[in-house]
Amino acid sequence: MSVQDLKEKIADITPDVVSAIDSTKSAHHRIDEFKRDVCWTIGMSTTLVGIFASILTWALGR
Repeated sequence: MSVQDLKEKIADITPDVVSAIDSTKSAHHRIDEFKRDVCWTIGMSTTLVGIFASILTWALGR
């Protein structure tokens, strides 16, 4: 295989490589957004359970 053949193959696959890199970046951003949403949901759920437990403990202690 000649150097020219290799250059042509590299030129042929370059758009696919660029597309794959862009797709990976996009997926990374979606994963970050999902992670943020999940962490927010878990935090809010924990807070609400804590508030409910405090109110229940106060009500039962009366």
